[in-house]
Amino acid sequence: MIHQAGAWFTFIDLDSGELICNTDEDGNTVEVKVQGQANLIPFLKDEANKDIREMVERYVNRFVS
Repeated sequence: MIHQAGAWFTFIDLDSGELICNTDEDGNTVEVKVQGQANLIPFLKDEANKDIREMVERYVNRFVS
């Protein structure tokens, strides 16, 4: 659900297998990326990213239970 490539983290929807993307101001689809492990937790705690945080929590609970 969280993929690391070098210092970059991307998010994958495990149900669909697709990368989580947003649309930029020009209407282009861009991957949601976070650079650096130190930025990952603050990113997930940010209310603007609540949907991604909830997805991660759902998958963790599914596999831990």
